[in-house]
Amino acid sequence: MNFGKEIKRAIRTAEGRRRIFFRFFLLIVLGNVFYFPEGYADRFFTPGMLWTGIAVGVSGMLFPFVVSGRVGLPGLACVAVGILAVVGGKSAGGFFAWQTAAWGGAMWLLFVMTGYFSAWGKPADWYGGLSFVGAVEAFAGIGQYAGIWPVYSASFPVTGTFDNPAGLAACLAICFPAALYFMASRPVGAKVWGGLSALSMGAAVVLSGSRTGMVAVGCLAATSVYRFFLGGRWPAWRVRAAFVSVGAVMLVGLYCWKKDSADGRLLVWNCSLEMLADAPLTGHGPDAFQAEYMDYQAGWLAEHPEEKWERLAGNVRHPFNEYLRIAAEYGVAGLLLVAGVIWLLWRWYRRCRPEDRPLYRSIGGAGICGLFSYPLNYPAVCVLLVLLLGVIVRGRPVCFYGGRWFKTGIGALAVAVLAVTLYWNRAEREWHRISCLSLNGRTEEVLTDYARLYPFMRENPLFLYNYGAELHVAGLWTASLSILTECVRGLNDMDVQMLLADNYSRLVKLYGQTGRDAEARQLAGEIIVKPVKVPSFRVDRMKREMEKYLRKP
Repeated sequence: MNFGKEIKRAIRTAEGRRRIFFRFFLLIVLGNVFYFPEGYADRFFTPGMLWTGIAVGVSGMLFPFVVSGRVGLPGLACVAVGILAVVGGKSAGGFFAWQTAAWGGAMWLLFVMTGYFSAWGKPADWYGGLSFVGAVEAFAGIGQYAGIWPVYSASFPVTGTFDNPAGLAACLAICFPAALYFMASRPVGAKVWGGLSALSMGAAVVLSGSRTGMVAVGCLAATSVYRFFLGGRWPAWRVRAAFVSVGAVMLVGLYCWKKDSADGRLLVWNCSLEMLADAPLTGHGPDAFQAEYMDYQAGWLAEHPEEKWERLAGNVRHPFNEYLRIAAEYGVAGLLLVAGVIWLLWRWYRRCRPEDRPLYRSIGGAGICGLFSYPLNYPAVCVLLVLLLGVIVRGRPVCFYGGRWFKTGIGALAVAVLAVTLYWNRAEREWHRISCLSLNGRTEEVLTDYARLYPFMRENPLFLYNYGAELHVAGLWTASLSILTECVRGLNDMDVQMLLADNYSRLVKLYGQTGRDAEARQLAGEIIVKPVKVPSFRVDRMKREMEKYLRKP
């Protein structure tokens, strides 16, 4: 009863309304970290984007009624949010992408609203939320190792609420500085909470086996050790030498720990640099890496036929380095844009208040993970980074906007984001339903459902691959080729190419059986000369069959 009276009393004042809205808004958005339900074809990525779109859409519709005065929009920070939205979005495939537009709009709205309402929260509120998220993630990871929390991956025993240790490591690297903040606080309770949460995060990273996470958490811990125990006692040259030495030893040790994995990344980085060399200024375009990388890998293997490289080659959809991905897709222009944002953040960090520095260190933790992993692939990481940017830029607007028309525009954008996201959610759940029916042997029954979803879902290359595979199973090889040809613009790995080759092979046999010998021979010739992305017995056998067919009189 008293709690209800307090809420009613708070709603009567503008400040009270803003505080309530801010806390509700923060809670519902952070919930996307733990939202990975079944019923989706891709439960660890798409649901987080859908949760964010719905939460931000609802909050954005209420925003014009809660906000008073003008709204500041920091220019360069908006650019940073745009980078996150594009790099962390889905493949556009050369046509208007409804899903990518909804995700980008949600990110921008999230940033604007966070920047406005963050002034009503204290740093301890943000750090409390981040450390809580990190502690829960760490508990999930430790619980998976101990066998008391469900394991979500067949390949990795410790992933937290993600599909891969990379997501867990990136999330904990962002949350770790918040735990260190409480360790440096005066209240004993805060120190205990900070110590326990930091220890649990470090333990979870080690148990996950993520070398990237160990490097990130180790660097963040080292900066805190220097600040609280060595600051002002050692000369600058000795501190730099110590950091470089410890870092070098750590990198060499982690390289030797999983040498084959590290060498595999070197192969990926070499091929990624060749992609950059072919389009140095503007890159190959959004999401071009997973569409074109395998061709570059095939070329590298042809030029370097050593057994070592063939053994390390495989399906690759990310260069294990966010900066290389940006370079390959957006060229030097994209890298300069990212460098400008990093320089701006560094400049602000040097001048910020001490209590705000953990915010920048959290972004730095994600930046370290980006050197060896793919943190921006995870919607939860993108949301956390946008929240941090929104808090950081408070008080630093380039220009102000206000008035009825601007607020109406915010509300209209929120309605659009919410509408598209709700439709997207319905389409994703329908996709999961019909894919399950197909697995139960009812492929031909669901082809009309796939065709109905195709206009909206065609920007998702995984959907196109699934649709093409279903058409292949149904014996509609020409239609399957058409869909898979569109798929390779967003995803072009060995599985896609093998399915394409299988379609061609079956068409060769069909043409031969129906008297269309010229067309059959043309297709057989195309299969033989097609470059092999990853060598395999199945590919060699298919090529031998086509060569045998061409030798027939």
